[in-house]
Amino acid sequence: MNRFALSLLLTLAFTIGTSAQQVRFTVNMEHVYLAPGDRVVVRGDVPQLGNWGADDQLVLRQRGKSDTYAAQVRLSNVEQRTVLYKFVILRADGTEQWEEIGNRVLDTSSEAIPWFENRSTPGTTQPIVNVIFRLDLTNFGMDGYPVEGVALMGGQAPLSFDLENGRREMTQVQQGIWETSVGFPKGTPHDVAFKLAWQHEGEWIWEWRAGHTNHVFLIDDAGTEQTVSLVHDVEKPGIVPATGTSGHVDDYSHVLSTLGARAQGSRYQYELAMAQLEAGNRAGAEATYAAYAAAHPGEVEIDDFHYRLAHHINRTQGEAAANAFIARQRADETSPRRRAYFRYLEGELAYNNGNHAKARRLLAPLTGQADELVREYSRMVLVEAYLREADPDSIRRGVDLLEGYAAQAPQADARKMAVRLERAYRRADMPQKREEVLLQLTGMGNGRQQGRA
Repeated sequence: MNRFALSLLLTLAFTIGTSAQQVRFTVNMEHVYLAPGDRVVVRGDVPQLGNWGADDQLVLRQRGKSDTYAAQVRLSNVEQRTVLYKFVILRADGTEQWEEIGNRVLDTSSEAIPWFENRSTPGTTQPIVNVIFRLDLTNFGMDGYPVEGVALMGGQAPLSFDLENGRREMTQVQQGIWETSVGFPKGTPHDVAFKLAWQHEGEWIWEWRAGHTNHVFLIDDAGTEQTVSLVHDVEKPGIVPATGTSGHVDDYSHVLSTLGARAQGSRYQYELAMAQLEAGNRAGAEATYAAYAAAHPGEVEIDDFHYRLAHHINRTQGEAAANAFIARQRADETSPRRRAYFRYLEGELAYNNGNHAKARRLLAPLTGQADELVREYSRMVLVEAYLREADPDSIRRGVDLLEGYAAQAPQADARKMAVRLERAYRRADMPQKREEVLLQLTGMGNGRQQGRA
């Protein structure tokens, strides 16, 4: 996610004689591109700020015809605890644009005037910079077939990261060559994070990138037009900048250097760490990631950096070294969720290394975890750890587990679970069951998917 230039004034008025304080947030929107219907809110880790969610988030209101928006809220016991928060732009199209920096920490003694995402420049100066995105997919396909469509997603308006409602579909100008043109208005921040999606069998699928990273380029407003050229690299594999493209595409070091202090602790720092790790620079990656993590106190999301680092160690030093690394990370964790995640990672590594019995032993206790991601990842790999065995009893055990999980799955996942059951029945040589689920699939999904079933 990318955010817009925004200055912030935080002023505090104290309620004498009580444990609550009236906290006022005032925001200067001078350099922010806001469309009609867009709103700015505050979300944080206390109930009055929605507990990071949309419930009870603090909505800021415009002061007359000025560029400032303000609101105040009463917070209890702020002197006795650390209050974390961020500013979010709620777009009229339903998308959300969070600050791409570390969590802000409420400081009741400070009258500093920070900027949204620490941006202190107004952005592009041209009325419109037209950026042509060109993508060469002549050597790329899904299941051996060319993609049916390509969409561009992005973090700066008029682009959006909303795949369902905000994707910008590209045009195939010749076989395997896709293009679209985007006009970025004056004031748009120069850095634009973006990603691609493919249409296959009628469904839109996000481009895969290690660590769920985004691409990035810099708008060059010395002129009114530039071209971002990309190509699918079979050896990498993945989408990489083509020779001669403009905008320092995916050059995270250059982007961080250009943006300066405001980019420290941003998503770009995480993405640089991932790029360094993919290039084999483990020491550099760990140092970069440490700086990123230090700017994100209190965040316990599943950590794709450690996931990729464990696989890197497994590949370069072996499973024992990777397991030792995971054990150290797990021992240092205080969050039960994160400790469970590292246990899952150990089980997944065992599965990838062909030790299915060990994988099952580690993953089985995690299939009842309250955390959705740990639970679902563990269930998926556990089933495969049975299905990949040679003996019929193990395969049947995997089928039984999958049938149980499918029965518990929400209706929105019904087709996905049916596809997995079809593959399991095929593996278990259960033709009647397979025919039954294939018949169910003929009534699920879009017309293309039904026809394929």
